[in-house]
Amino acid sequence: MDRCVNTFCRPITIASALALALFASRLATAADGNFIFNHLEGEVVAIEPGKITWTDKSNVPHIAFVTKETKVQVTGEIEASAIAPGAYVRFTIPVTPKRLQPIKGAKVEELTLFSPGDGYQLGMLPDNVVDPQAKSVSCLVAGQVKQLKKGLLTLVINGKQFKVTLADDAKVKVDVSDYSIARKGDNIVLTGTGANQREIECKGVEINLAGTVAGDAVNKPAADTKKPKRGAKPTASKPAATKPTKPTKPDAEAAGADAAPADG
Repeated sequence: MDRCVNTFCRPITIASALALALFASRLATAADGNFIFNHLEGEVVAIEPGKITWTDKSNVPHIAFVTKETKVQVTGEIEASAIAPGAYVRFTIPVTPKRLQPIKGAKVEELTLFSPGDGYQLGMLPDNVVDPQAKSVSCLVAGQVKQLKKGLLTLVINGKQFKVTLADDAKVKVDVSDYSIARKGDNIVLTGTGANQREIECKGVEINLAGTVAGDAVNKPAADTKKPKRGAKPTASKPAATKPTKPTKPDAEAAGADAAPADG
């Protein structure tokens, strides 16, 4: 009987010891009394400067603080209409060997938004091997967007303008460090430290856009994207003060006739 009891108790003792060891190791890795969270995963709830509200399967809102030291990566796709002036894009397109201008009829089928400092320098990098008789050469182009109008994309590269046409169904990928593009429902993975996972200071943030971001939704607060519905009543406001109108000439004559003195 004792043997059975001892045999039964042994795995419980080992399991308890492992649990205690795991808990102790977690405490040992904590700095200043805070836990280190190596993988927290959920969905974005709201985006604010320096703060991301997110939730996991518990549906409880958590707060993640983003600092200048936080490494942020946002990936996914956006519509071409979402490309705003000031953004940085890169793509490959056939150009003329000498002037490095897009050949006639060339269109950009795919391009990527990126953040400065990610290892990409602005400029044009044609293929090294150039056939003197070739009429075109493949070229990697990276520049800052000045304007996108009716499918014509204008970039600024080293102070000079470079214009290229986007294909009607051009695919726009995102690989940026600007988390303001994220929206509610986007997938998020975080690492950081905190007393508990409900409020942490992020060391790393990875966001994958859940769907293609439309142009009117990029870099605008949610309140700014809402438009009044058709037929909606206007909000009440204080009526403007009005001045009494002067009587017209016929009215004045009528008033004078009424006020004429009686005979006698």
